[in-house]
Amino acid sequence: MRLIFILAAIILFSACQPSEQDTIQNAQKKTDNLYKKYHVKKMMQYAHDLAFYEPDDKGRLIQSYFFNKNGEIIKVIRYDKSGNICYTEKIDPEKDAGSNKLIIKKHKNDSLTVKNYGPQGKLRNKVAHTYNEKGQKKSMIRKNDNGKIVEKITYDYFPNGLLKQDIYWNMEIKKPEQIINYEYEYY
Repeated sequence: MRLIFILAAIILFSACQPSEQDTIQNAQKKTDNLYKKYHVKKMMQYAHDLAFYEPDDKGRLIQSYFFNKNGEIIKVIRYDKSGNICYTEKIDPEKDAGSNKLIIKKHKNDSLTVKNYGPQGKLRNKVAHTYNEKGQKKSMIRKNDNGKIVEKITYDYFPNGLLKQDIYWNMEIKKPEQIINYEYEYY
């Protein structure tokens, strides 16, 4: 009898617990959508090549994202090297629900390492991502099979948490080679 009571209590308790999907959805509701929170209307990306020569140059406009008041992407425009529009995409957040939403990423010990092996099982490269205390990506470092750093990208954020810069490093001279700067327009 006591065993039946314990089993019934376990089943009843587990049935009252939210599913993993419910837990994820609740976490998404609690997570700030920074574009909505700060009323971002438009985000522009500027690319600055050879940044080690002129580190303060903003660069040329390469891409713009437009947001609705819910912080959802509604339009993307890409520009060619001359500044002309070369690609436009309109996005319907209702129709494309889920593909345009904020994604929760879980981080363990503020880093994630992915190893890539070849067909014979030999290590090709290793990619490590690090994150700050707010869960924002701080860096991505790729090492070859000998452990030499072959690619490094660091990220900088404005105090409000919006992305400020992607910095692509030249590993031979150990200086930034390309910087992607972000600017925002607000409602």
